[in-house]
Amino acid sequence: MPNFIIDLEVDRVDLVDEGANSAAFIKLYKRKEQEPNMTLEEILAKMKPEHAKVIQDELAKVKQAADEAEQKLQAMTEDLEKAKADYKAATEELENVKKSKNENQQPDFEEVIKSLDPAVQEVFKSLKAQKEAAEELARQAAEEKRTQEALAKAKELKALPVEETKLVEVIKGITPEVYEILKAANKALEDAGLLDEIGKSRTNNPSTSDEAWQQIEKKAEEIVAQENVSKAKAISLVIKRHPDLYREYLKGGAN
Repeated sequence: MPNFIIDLEVDRVDLVDEGANSAAFIKLYKRKEQEPNMTLEEILAKMKPEHAKVIQDELAKVKQAADEAEQKLQAMTEDLEKAKADYKAATEELENVKKSKNENQQPDFEEVIKSLDPAVQEVFKSLKAQKEAAEELARQAAEEKRTQEALAKAKELKALPVEETKLVEVIKGITPEVYEILKAANKALEDAGLLDEIGKSRTNNPSTSDEAWQQIEKKAEEIVAQENVSKAKAISLVIKRHPDLYREYLKGGAN
């Protein structure tokens, strides 16, 4: 039967390869004190009621403060997100304004020229003068071409009782459609053989001429209202559609 040693005080323990008493087996134990896991409710239950109430009140205050802090944090987070969104929108708007300003801003040519070397300025001035002169020559050439073309067209309208110079100016300002109407009126007069009669009847019957012209103007006003054209074009249409009125007008001594 084993022997139990009680109240033994050990101040040193050595580890050796082989003990002096190979038949002796000694086990040493030291008890470790362990606290049981307890919940807050269990701890409070073991305390005096008045002490437990103080702790519970403090815990309630801490919980309330934590809830309020959480609400404030949530509100601050929402405000921060809104501020970030506003900042982003403002930044984008600023970039758009800068971009629009850069696109619309045109450099002042005169200011750029003034900043150049005087010799370079003279070159630019010379080139500018040459350009303006060339543009003026081109404009004059184009005007001369228009005049020659109008003159050629006017010579095809010999039956119309209008001075050639005035007819040229009229032709330069009308559309091809109106010119075709004038050609039709000219042909109608030629076919009617009125070229010889016009000179003979200039002073015969002024009242007949006035009446014929009044009818022409009246019909022209009707065409203006119905077809939405200018009065000049409407008169040309009346002459084309009613050559008899125009002949009557010319026979009456119209100039």
